[in-house]
Amino acid sequence: MKILSYICFAILLIHNTLIAATTRTVTSNANS
Repeated sequence: MKILSYICFAILLIHNTLIAATTRTVTSNANS
């Protein structure tokens, strides 16, 4: 069960990173 917790944590981490990258890209495009 502990492995599942790690997998969920990793997915959340990747998800947050993708959202941050997407937001940054959109913001950069809007500014230029």
